[in-house]
Amino acid sequence: MLVTGGLEFETIAPQDTELTRATYAHYHASLAETFIRSLFAFYDEVHITTNATRLEAA
Repeated sequence: MLVTGGLEFETIAPQDTELTRATYAHYHASLAETFIRSLFAFYDEVHITTNATRLEAA
């Protein structure tokens, strides 16, 4: 999702599937790491600030 000044990614579980904290943490961390590594690999001048949030209770 585009937000003012950045990008926002959300983890969406398939229907009828419980998204556990462990699964959420894994996907959240993997996405952040992949995205940051890609930016650093191709853009020397980029400045990155990250923010992570916990899985909200259903």
